[in-house]
Amino acid sequence: MSGNRHFVYGNGESRKGFKVSNYGGTSWGCNAIYRDHNLDGLISVDPGIIHEIYHSGYAFKYKCYFR
Repeated sequence: MSGNRHFVYGNGESRKGFKVSNYGGTSWGCNAIYRDHNLDGLISVDPGIIHEIYHSGYAFKYKCYFR
């Protein structure tokens, strides 16, 4: 099933120093990772970051899922 890989990225310090684009596949992330990367899907349940994502315009360009 090559080409059908999905990667989920967190928002912690461990993600520093890599590029999402290096891994290929479908990319999913959470919360403030949108500040550094454009993803295929972004998920957030925190009201403060949801507000920030929405008002940044990111939610109008990329697929986002909010609680």
